[in-house]
Amino acid sequence: MKGERGDRGSTTEGQLASAKGPGPIRAVIFDYGNVLSYALDPGSRNEMQRLAGVPADRFQAAYFRDRAAYDRGDASLRDYWTGVIAPYGAPPSDELLRKLVVADAEGWMRIREPMVAWAKALKAAGIRTAILSNMPIDHRHYIVERLAWIREVDVRVFSAEIGRVKPEPEIYRICLERIGLPGAACLFIDDLPENVDAARREGISGVVFESERQLAEVIAGHPELPAFAG
Repeated sequence: MKGERGDRGSTTEGQLASAKGPGPIRAVIFDYGNVLSYALDPGSRNEMQRLAGVPADRFQAAYFRDRAAYDRGDASLRDYWTGVIAPYGAPPSDELLRKLVVADAEGWMRIREPMVAWAKALKAAGIRTAILSNMPIDHRHYIVERLAWIREVDVRVFSAEIGRVKPEPEIYRICLERIGLPGAACLFIDDLPENVDAARREGISGVVFESERQLAEVIAGHPELPAFAG
């Protein structure tokens, strides 16, 4: 998962142009956190901070410091949370780990309903759908088990399952291989510019997600895709 997004301003003509590939879009690839779901819920963040015993003003940095290793699967649940807690207390017990992973995963489950509705409309229209997410294995199991609509997505690529994270190029290549289409036939939607830039280097059309309204403007330039009201 990722951190909070900064203010990137409104959609530009360059953004619209960069999302327009040489041919029709036949698959849409979604990031999960901050695209299909909202950012980490503040209440869940506060609960994790309380459970971990990390000072409130230090928790954000501690939470994201080793997150890429956890997302990639290089660090286990215990390794990750021990690293968060270590400067401030004893290594976490099994019971504390269970509470932390639930609070963490639940914090990423505030779903953007218009985005999910559009993903379903894409599938109904014959457009392939995919999720390409940096997500630790513990979250993948917890979230997918509880959100039935994720299991309807054609292709699901989670970083911890393949040992690669965005923006590493291999993760995009694996996603394309599973989709079975060239990059130019795919539209990738992610809230982080570095992830979208990496996708474009693999030949994938991409758009940096800012809001539903902004995405609707981009989609209006793709008549082959179902309309998105935002």
